[in-house]
Amino acid sequence: MNSFILQRYYKLLDEKENPKSDDAEKIKKEREYQDHLLAQKLLRSDNNRPITRRGITPSKVTKKKTTRKLGRTPNTAFNAELVLSPQLQEVVKSERMSRPQVVKQIWTYIKANNLQDQLDKRKIHCDEKMRNLFKKLLVGMFEMNKLLGDHMYKDGEIVNGNGKRDISDEDNDDEEEGEATFHDESDRKDVKQEQVSEESEISDVDE
Repeated sequence: MNSFILQRYYKLLDEKENPKSDDAEKIKKEREYQDHLLAQKLLRSDNNRPITRRGITPSKVTKKKTTRKLGRTPNTAFNAELVLSPQLQEVVKSERMSRPQVVKQIWTYIKANNLQDQLDKRKIHCDEKMRNLFKKLLVGMFEMNKLLGDHMYKDGEIVNGNGKRDISDEDNDDEEEGEATFHDESDRKDVKQEQVSEESEISDVDE
C-alpha cells in the first residue's frame, strides 16, 4: 500500500514539474482513477483476510526490515491536507484531511455501518449522513469517488453553490464589479469551467 501511494506521489510531482504536459482533464481522470484503485485495494484487503482454524497456531515469520532511502520527501500536493465541507466532516470527523485519508476513512465508515449492498459490494446504501453528503439513497463506487471531489478544496478556495472558486478571483471581481456573486447561472458555468476537479474511478472492483 505504501509503494502504491509513493508511486502516485511521484507521478503527481512529475506532473507538477512538467507544466507543459499539464492537461486539466487528463489530470482529473488520472486522480479519479488512482482513488478508485485505492478503494479497490481497501475492498480486496477486507475480503481476503486469512481464515485460521481453531487449535492451529500459525507460525510467525520474521521478515528482515529493509530501510529504503527516498530521494524526495513525501510532502506533496497528493498528501497535502485539504479543507473538507461540513457534510464530509460529519462522516470523517475531521475538518482537514489528505485525499487518501478521506478515501480510507469513508470506507471505514461504510464497513462499520454495514452500508455495502450484499449482492454487489460496489454499491453503497446511504444512511442519513451519507445522504447529506451525496444527495442520494444509493451510490456506486465510481460515482462516490467522483462526488467526493466536490467536498475537498485547498486553502484559499471557497465553495459556493456547486462550484469552487479561488478567493483571489473573488477579490478581483469585487474591484471590477462591486460584489462577486454566484447566483446567476452564467457565473456558475464560469466557475465550473475554471475548476480543476479532484477524482474518479474507471475499472470495476473484484468482489
